[in-house]
Amino acid sequence: MYDNVRLWMPRTWGMQDVGRHLESARELADTSTGEMHTYGSCGGLKVSQNSFGVEVSGSLAKFLHGENITPMDLRGAADAVAKLSDALHLRMNEAKVTRLEFGRTLEVSRPVPYYLQRLGDVPRMRRGVFESGALYYLNKGKEQTKVLAFYNKGDEARTSGMAIPAGLESSNLLRYELRFCKRVAQQAKAREVTAATLCDGRFYRHMVDLWRDNYFSISKTNKTGYDMENVKSTVSGVFEWIAGVALNRMDTEEISGLIEAVERSGKLPDRMSRARLKRKLQDIAAKAGAGVPDELIKELDGKVRDAAK
Repeated sequence: MYDNVRLWMPRTWGMQDVGRHLESARELADTSTGEMHTYGSCGGLKVSQNSFGVEVSGSLAKFLHGENITPMDLRGAADAVAKLSDALHLRMNEAKVTRLEFGRTLEVSRPVPYYLQRLGDVPRMRRGVFESGALYYLNKGKEQTKVLAFYNKGDEARTSGMAIPAGLESSNLLRYELRFCKRVAQQAKAREVTAATLCDGRFYRHMVDLWRDNYFSISKTNKTGYDMENVKSTVSGVFEWIAGVALNRMDTEEISGLIEAVERSGKLPDRMSRARLKRKLQDIAAKAGAGVPDELIKELDGKVRDAAK
């Protein structure tokens, strides 16, 4: 399930120039320092070298398989690192991992947008839907260290011209990725993460668990029916239940838009008040949520669990 990585190999004594092993290699001089930089590619991976070392970035899965729909497992990671080491004539297993994307393409029964609109909020992360229809969860702070990404892999593959494995050409393909953009070792709770670490079974299992757990930290709009057994037999009780039903039927974007409108109006100017409002809405929705689970969320939950086994 490894995909995009960024690897950094510090320059050591005797390290050779990699330019002669690259496709479309070119050298550029820094006009301020005169230092030479080498740029090129290796099997679709971007490679650059300067006086400090070598950086490699791109999809290990595409480097090995030519596409990243087929999951890259532990053995695939070892094969990719060995292939890269041979291609660059460097011990790339020693390279430090400075960015890591861990993802899986899930074949689902309905069009991908049906599932994305059912994914709600994540604690301490900001939900954003982009023009492409992709759904991202981003850190609320300025520094983006972790991202959860959901998008239509079939559309992306067809747009980019990437080959889709046989039998999946007309399938609905939902891609879910856990991306560590910075501080990989800290977020993965490891002392250090090198390319060799990616080939370690315990680390791989840990990443699978993180991928699964981050998915299940997302709240879901997952009810299609409602059980009134626990609704209080009062006007206020029934009113709260109806309000909860309505909230559960709204898209997350609609609710977020209403809260943003409240903020712009100045009715609740401080962040604490808006946070209490959000919790109140979540509580009301949860009370009305005892009912029939949404079949699409049940399906997606099951796909994630199966992929994480």
